[in-house]
Amino acid sequence: MITARKSYITREADYAIRLVAYLGSKDELSHTAEIAKKLKIPKPFLVRIVNKLVLNGIIISQKGRRGGIKLSRPADKINLYDVLVALEAYRSMNLCILNPQICSLNPICKISPALRDIENELAEKLKTVTMEKLVFEDKDLKNIID
Repeated sequence: MITARKSYITREADYAIRLVAYLGSKDELSHTAEIAKKLKIPKPFLVRIVNKLVLNGIIISQKGRRGGIKLSRPADKINLYDVLVALEAYRSMNLCILNPQICSLNPICKISPALRDIENELAEKLKTVTMEKLVFEDKDLKNIID
């Protein structure tokens, strides 16, 4: 069993995944104030996440009294990798994977290729987990809302 002191994904990425999974159950626009309350996400934090997801084409936003947010495409067309990349939360395991020239040991290193392989496998696995598989609805939240 692995004991970690830090999470692989950030709180922001966790909230973004929750948001996209929740929106996957909605056909209509949803209001951010309502979502923040239901998902227990601080509203200013949610707004920042929404802006990143809008900029990256994961969700669409409509302003105004009848405005709100919804997924830009069906939940089965959005995957975990998409969401993490949109939040800039998908990180390389080591800087030398991104920029091999920074390490003088690179010509003989066997660590970087191993980590690169793991990183590639993780990326591919994240791409197989569509948000459709993670969707939850208001009724699922009923027992946990204060």
